[in-house]
Order: sequence, then C-alpha cells, then structure tokens
Amino acid sequence: MAADWTAQLDLDNLVPYTHPSAAWSGRHSNLALCWERPAERGLQRLQALLGWGGTPVTLRLLDWHIAEDGCALPLTLAARTFRPDIVAEVDAGPELELTVTAAWPVRNTLAVRCEIRNLAQVPRRLTLAFDYPGHDTSPDWQGMTIRRRRFGSAGLAPTNPRTIHR
Repeated sequence: MAADWTAQLDLDNLVPYTHPSAAWSGRHSNLALCWERPAERGLQRLQALLGWGGTPVTLRLLDWHIAEDGCALPLTLAARTFRPDIVAEVDAGPELELTVTAAWPVRNTLAVRCEIRNLAQVPRRLTLAFDYPGHDTSPDWQGMTIRRRRFGSAGLAPTNPRTIHR
C-alpha cells in the first residue's frame, strides 16, 4: 500500500499571515492573538472576538527575557510559524534558541510552552523571566462577595453577604 499522503502534508503557514490586524485562534475560541508589530518578539495583542470585530484585552500579553548568570542576553525574532493548531515563535540569542508555542487546547483557553535549546558546547545557567499584564500585582485571595436573596412572606429580601473563596 502506498504511503499516506497526509504524512507529507505541510501545515506551516497554511494561511499567509500578512495583514497586521488579522487574528489567530483555534477550536472556535473567542480569544485570538494579533501581531500588530510583526517584527517584534512576544505574544502581542490578546483580542476578545465578538461577531466580526472584537475588543483588545491587552496590547502586550506575554514577553520574555533570558539571563545567563544574572546578565541579560539579547534575543531577536528568528521566525514565527502560523499553523491551524499552534503559533510558534523562535527567538535566537548567543548560542541559544528559544521556541515559544501558543496553542488553544480547549475553547477560550490559551496555553504557552517554552523550550530553550543550548547550542553551546558547555553547560550554562540560564534564567527565563516573563513579563505580562499584572506582573507586579500580588493576587488577592479574599475571593468575591455576592449577595444572596431569599423569598419569604414579605417578598424578596436580602440576606447577609457571603464570601466565595476560589
């Protein structure tokens, strides 16, 4: 039997990504990524889709920096590949390669995987740091407060506030 033709199918850049306002998402997601500055690194604009348009959630979703023994290393965008299932960005630095892959494993969920390849002949101590909206904001673990209402003979009456902890 002849080899299956799908084994040789190339899905990279299946749809040409040339318009800067175009968005990329998967699994019928309402969340999309846009690259308004295609020459810059990082996951740029996160867009919430609604109909034919949408609203930007943030203009800079995720950026990253690599340091070696406390000294920042320069990174440049080497390639960005758009596939139906993922968007992969490859950044190059001195004797290293960083691949960041964004995927939509389930609807309205964005997952990011990072892989660093050391191209030097010697072991190195590298630190990968991320910058994202809210990076310097500590989480508030107080939860949220909702008001419960009950029906009684007097009609609708509020009860005491109740806190739900996440």
